Amino acid sequence: MPFESIIGHERQISLLRKMLRSGIIPHAFIFYGVPGIGKYTTARAFAKALHCTLQKDDFCEVCTSCQKIERKTHPDVLFLEPLEDKKTITIAQLRDMQEQIAYRPFEGRWKIVIIDDADRLQPESANCLLKTLEEPPDHTVLILIATSTTALLPTVLSRCQHVRFSPLAQAEMVMYLCKNRGTTQQDAACVASYAQGSIGRALLLLDEDFLKQRTQLIPLLISGTAQQATESLSFAKKHANENPLDSYAFEFLRCWYRDILLLKSG
Repeated sequence: MPFESIIGHERQISLLRKMLRSGIIPHAFIFYGVPGIGKYTTARAFAKALHCTLQKDDFCEVCTSCQKIERKTHPDVLFLEPLEDKKTITIAQLRDMQEQIAYRPFEGRWKIVIIDDADRLQPESANCLLKTLEEPPDHTVLILIATSTTALLPTVLSRCQHVRFSPLAQAEMVMYLCKNRGTTQQDAACVASYAQGSIGRALLLLDEDFLKQRTQLIPLLISGTAQQATESLSFAKKHANENPLDSYAFEFLRCWYRDILLLKSG
């Protein structure tokens, strides 16, 4: 999956490719923006490009280095994310990372660390990370991934190259869903309109059968009969506490009534 296959973010990718061509790579980045828009995908792609043996400012996806990074088995690329029983990355994980990057790379030029949910670090963990950012080994590149920068320490932010990722255009998501998921143009446009610029959110809506629930909800909303009211309550009871998609159903309801209010107000 070369850079061109990443949806949108042309400006951000152009910046990264310029760095690859020049060979001047900052020691730390922060990729930030709403969830599900491609920050993690771009971080992993950048790691592949830094280690790729066949491309200079891109990655091939076929060489040994690219394949190892894809499988998360490359000895010089570390992926830090919250453990299954934890809500955030622990200080123990960060200290283990510090030990590993103290050694020179085994196979490539760089030791790369991708830190997911960096904005959820507890103060003690953030201060531990700050020590690495203040005195990073020469061969190290850290990529912090965050939803926003507001929860991060100013001292951490000041030591990172900021790369802001904007929500994707609806047309870009529709094209991707039609091409890669075989979704019809109509269904893709509907899902994209509720995804708020997040391709990850759009894919989740498809996987969780949001379109089917939407089709079930609309007749209940447009009828005001007592029978339909009973059916509405039955529908709500059926889906209460059993469907992780409920939040998206409520988002649909919010948008539905918002549009009605706008229509009535002219």
